[in-house]
Amino acid sequence: MTHLVVYTPPELPGMTLVAAKQLYANHYFEAAVDLTSAIDRGTGIYLLTLRRYRFDNLPGGILNIRGRAIGALRDQLVADLRRQQQR
Repeated sequence: MTHLVVYTPPELPGMTLVAAKQLYANHYFEAAVDLTSAIDRGTGIYLLTLRRYRFDNLPGGILNIRGRAIGALRDQLVADLRRQQQR
C-alpha cells in the first residue's frame, strides 16, 4: 500500500513534485520512499527520481533472497527508465 502526493508549487508553475511513501508491505521491505520532480523547460522536460529503500534482514546463502530482491529492483529501474525515454 502506497500513499501518493502530487504538488505543483504556485511560485514554480513549470515544476511538479510527486512523493510516494510505502505504508505497508507483506514481506522484504520495511520502508520505501520515492520523490520525483518534473521540471518543464522550453528546451525539454527534466525528470529526477530519488528512491530510498530499507529492507528486512534478507538472507543470502542458498535461497539468495537478497540477490533476487536487488536484481528485481535493478530490472524495475531499467524498465522505468526505458518507459520514461519513450514518452
